[in-house]
Formats: sequence, structure tokens, C-alpha cells
Amino acid sequence: MIGQFARYCLVGALNTGVGLGIIFMAMAVFHLPPVISNAVGFGAGFLVSFALNHKWTFQSNRSLQWSFPLFALICAIGYALNVAALITAVNIFEITPYLAQLIGVGAYAIFVFLGSRFLAFRQ
Repeated sequence: MIGQFARYCLVGALNTGVGLGIIFMAMAVFHLPPVISNAVGFGAGFLVSFALNHKWTFQSNRSLQWSFPLFALICAIGYALNVAALITAVNIFEITPYLAQLIGVGAYAIFVFLGSRFLAFRQ
């Protein structure tokens, strides 16, 4: 499972780079508004994440009809968990927002990894 988590983290770094690259290119080259650029970049990063996690991280044979919507749902719940952790850390525990962001990212990463491994890409 540690090897899978390492691959998952590498995929996360790659999809973040792809997403940010597309966001910046959309704004600088195509002069798209930031919100539109963010949506396009996020979508591209999400697709990279799904494809690489499906085939490389978890080496899943599950059909795309099953794994894609489940992965999307897991990511959406993970994002909500990220925001909840961020808000809780800042507003209740009075943690600096910078550290709180890391806590939120950690909560997201662990939740999405486990959800992907045991639900979306389960063998």
C-alpha cells in the first residue's frame, strides 16, 4: 500500500502541474477569465488524475462506467472534507491559514487515496 500511495502522490504532483500549466496558459495566451481558466485547468488535471490512478497507481480493471463516476464522487467528498478541515483549523483551532491549507490538503489526499483504493479502483 505504501508503493501505491507514493505513486498516488506522484500522480497528484503531475496533475497539479498539468492543471496549473493549463490555467496559466488559458489566462496568458487565450486571455480567458481566471474562473474559466481555473475550471478548464481543474478539469484537465482531474482527467489526468483519473487516467493515471486508474491504470498506473491502482492498476484497475474496473470499467470506466463504474470507476469514473465513483472517482468523481470521492473527489467531490474529499474536496468538501478539505474545506471543512480548513475552516475548522482556522476558525476553531485558530491555526494560521497557511498551515490550515496543508491540513486540508492532507485530509483530501488521504481520503481520496483510500476511497480510490477501496471503492473506485477496487479489484
